[in-house]
Amino acid sequence: MNTKFSFLTAALFSAVLFSDQPVKINLSVPSLFMDNMVLQRNMKTPIWGMSEVNSTVSVKINKAVVETGSDSNGKWKAILPELEACEPFTILIESDDAKIELK
Repeated sequence: MNTKFSFLTAALFSAVLFSDQPVKINLSVPSLFMDNMVLQRNMKTPIWGMSEVNSTVSVKINKAVVETGSDSNGKWKAILPELEACEPFTILIESDDAKIELK
């Protein structure tokens, strides 16, 4: 019974490891970026996360739009422009069919 389980585990692991099917990565940002966050004014601000491999990611804040691309690991980073003090804003992050809205 134990040998059967070990063989099955090894077979499944090999199938996943050597599969040529791409792994789908959902659009995400670290928990550091959340609703009600405060950004430093008059300073460029980096924002980063994960998305589908080699996809375009668009980050919108107020009237500014920054586009970047994810690398072969799905990692992306955008630098938001310097912002003046303003009313509450929304950051919209979009890639393919996914979007994240931070208020």
